[in-house]
Amino acid sequence: MNQSELLYLIAIFIGALIRTVAPFIRKYMAGDVEKFEYQYAITLIVSYIIAVIVALAQFVIYPLPEGNTLLLLAIGIGIGIGSNDLINEGKKWFFPEKA
Repeated sequence: MNQSELLYLIAIFIGALIRTVAPFIRKYMAGDVEKFEYQYAITLIVSYIIAVIVALAQFVIYPLPEGNTLLLLAIGIGIGIGSNDLINEGKKWFFPEKA
């Protein structure tokens, strides 16, 4: 694994982390939640695992560009945010909260 691939995987984690922590902070400041629940961490871990599997498969087909660090960070963070959002929406769709 070269430096670009490692940077890309770290950026994916940062994106998933941003997508997990930002709504929690917003809800915490509004008083809707009091503590960080384990469900947030589970969606973070699941979305990161899925994104890494897809990224590793992607490395075989489309090698990452060398030397363009900002582009790798932007794409990785976007993939991380997107994968976490897909997991959150899938959870809402398949496991709706009981009223």
